[in-house]
Amino acid sequence: MMSRIEFKNIIYFLMEKQDKMAVFYDIFKSDFLIDISDGYFDTIITLTQKLMGDDNEWLSWWVFECDYGKSDPVIWIDDVEHQIDSIDKLYNLITRKI
Repeated sequence: MMSRIEFKNIIYFLMEKQDKMAVFYDIFKSDFLIDISDGYFDTIITLTQKLMGDDNEWLSWWVFECDYGKSDPVIWIDDVEHQIDSIDKLYNLITRKI
């Protein structure tokens, strides 16, 4: 398992790279760039999930379905609602501190 700081650094890295890929896509308008970036992000996310023991794929959900916690990042655990709107909350979820 990685530390909270290492985990945050990976998330920040993903966010930065995704922003840069968006600029390239706007310039070149190429689906090829989307295919490359999707494989790149999937690989990093899969490796991070394995290192973190994220068997429920919370990281993938948070990045792709919730747009890094910006779009409806709500889950329910034991009838309690949890807003996963920060990297720290995601880390706590994955490490079962929620």
